[in-house]
Amino acid sequence: MLVVALVGLGLQVGPGGPIPGTEDLIRLLGAVLLAAFWLVAALGIGTAVWAVLPGITGILGRSLGSRWALGIAILLGLDLVLGSLGLLGREHRLLAILLLSAPIGVLSILSWRAGVAIGRDSTRWPWVLVPTAMPLGVLLVASASVPGWLWATEFGGFDALSYHLQVPREWWYAGGIVELPHNAYAYLPGAVSAAFLHLMTIVGDPQDAAISCQMLVAGATIVAMVATAELVSELLTDEASAGRRAASVFGALCLIATPWVVVVGSLAYDESFVIVLTAVAIAIVLRVGGSPTAATTPKTANLLSAGFVLGLVLGGTVIAKASSVVLVVLPLAIAAAIVVPPRRWWPLIVGTAIGGILISLPWLTRTFMWTGNPVFPLATGIFGVHDWSTAQAARFDAAHASPGPVKGIVAIVQEFLLDDLFVAASPGEPVRPQWWWLPGAGLLAAIALLARGDRATGERRRAGAMVAMLLAMILAWAFFTHAKARFLLPSAPLLAACIAAIAAPMFQSPFRTRVMLLAAWLVSFGPVIHILGERDGAPAWGITAQDAFDGGLEARILEDADPTTAAELRRNASLASVLRSLPENARTLLVGVATPFHLPMRRGDEETDGIAYTTVWTRGPLEDAFATISATPNVDRDLDRVVETLVERGFTHVVVSPTMLEVWSRSGWLDPELTPTRLTALSAHPRTTIAHRFPDGGVLLVLEPTP
Repeated sequence: MLVVALVGLGLQVGPGGPIPGTEDLIRLLGAVLLAAFWLVAALGIGTAVWAVLPGITGILGRSLGSRWALGIAILLGLDLVLGSLGLLGREHRLLAILLLSAPIGVLSILSWRAGVAIGRDSTRWPWVLVPTAMPLGVLLVASASVPGWLWATEFGGFDALSYHLQVPREWWYAGGIVELPHNAYAYLPGAVSAAFLHLMTIVGDPQDAAISCQMLVAGATIVAMVATAELVSELLTDEASAGRRAASVFGALCLIATPWVVVVGSLAYDESFVIVLTAVAIAIVLRVGGSPTAATTPKTANLLSAGFVLGLVLGGTVIAKASSVVLVVLPLAIAAAIVVPPRRWWPLIVGTAIGGILISLPWLTRTFMWTGNPVFPLATGIFGVHDWSTAQAARFDAAHASPGPVKGIVAIVQEFLLDDLFVAASPGEPVRPQWWWLPGAGLLAAIALLARGDRATGERRRAGAMVAMLLAMILAWAFFTHAKARFLLPSAPLLAACIAAIAAPMFQSPFRTRVMLLAAWLVSFGPVIHILGERDGAPAWGITAQDAFDGGLEARILEDADPTTAAELRRNASLASVLRSLPENARTLLVGVATPFHLPMRRGDEETDGIAYTTVWTRGPLEDAFATISATPNVDRDLDRVVETLVERGFTHVVVSPTMLEVWSRSGWLDPELTPTRLTALSAHPRTTIAHRFPDGGVLLVLEPTP
């Protein structure tokens, strides 16, 4: 079924779309294998650590999802450490390969000698697994598409092109993780970007590794399905085994059939790693809580081990995405207080603190050494603003702050429960239902589990912990973040698990089983419907379309075009195409362009950047130059100084793109130095020449050097 889904979706390339050839298919297979290489290595690391921790099997069992999530967290941390030490990058390919090969070897030995093979702790998978082929097919087809092609609600994966992929691309050129003052997001923990750096190091080129990075995220999404299935089992300890197995797989299906999960699971984003680690973290807490009728209390050493694993997993969520402190760690603490007996608290807390601090310390230390603020650009009011101005820090804080109690409650209803059903959350954003039925059904299922739970067996406490964690996550999202729908995705495995748990009795009779099979198939088509609405019904066109984004396709067409057609193509040329045509020694400053991943960074073998850009929160050379002149510049005097400053810094060209500048201005994020009046005056200055006008009104300016 998975093959059928892939072929059916993959052939929808649309009119004139590139049909994947043998070379393309081999490249895609290589991307899949490289992502699998990283993920299997993570499983090897998790299995090895699991084998040496005292008493861990007795308290947490041999759960595949838990071992895998533990290994993922540790490998994310290792990539951060090695990258920060300058051991990942363009000169360290062999080390990057060995780092993944060694744990795979360990996994093989342990699987043979100790009986902890991947499938050891699983039984026969039930029929409900079959419908997962449809959303998995969508996930893999979308992951194979060039970054920037899908999805409309993420503006083609804007964040990936701006920093998730761009930051490790620059780290690769630098030979390791270094400070990037022009990209504010490079100061965030960046563990997933460090994993992307690892893959880029093995491939040997950042842009060629982009599909591998997306496949890695897709793989993490599939591991999240495994973790969700195991979370369902934790909620159904007293159900018949056949019903529990089917319900567990149904929970995994509910997760992967949620369009939001497929969207972020096919982009080079970090949410999928947070999802899998969150699912395992709550499952560990439920296991540690145990049954109230248990005759003995686990040994202190065993609880310390369990806490240590929990700390590494929770710390993994934080180094993957800093907002996890609010959205995962604190809600999980509330759930643990409900389900874990007080006599087990202190060793669990101590172990968790040790593991969490250990895995987070490299990020905190690195950022402190760079900025004096261990969590920069967060908490600038406490730890300092580094080299930012107070106004910069205020703009960043305002953009990421809570919308307020009233708007927060509206966001819960509109963006989460109703999924922007009637109106977009923000003007200009597309309205696409991506949460679908999961939030409403999941919350109702959680409440139903709480109502039906048996106090004697501990079902009610487990359900209470799930309800409390879900409510804490939702309220924290609404009142302590900027309440964008994607940031609540860590709640998805909990919602899916609750739905599957409440539906478990339906899998215990032949008639009800057939009903659930129909329901499973209906659920599975959600992502299919979603992707078919992308890109005018040709979503898979982007699978072999890298050259459509980096200017290569335009260059090839120009070679064979007649003069009239060639002139038209040049008038409507993309930014990537125009930059490719510049001289080898050109250095271009991008103003209003914050997604440079497909643009040429290097000129030949030169070590200097061919382009320079800034994200919205950081000041660039033009802002600094404008800051030295009057608010209403004199074209002959003040702007001549601006041009001279840019020329002295090695710039030969400037691109001004008004689209994003207008968006940032409307949002209140734009640096006040970049006013339309100043930019217009700069374009009209005698020492600048407009070499090209872009379709969106942007211009390419040529800077004249000092006479």
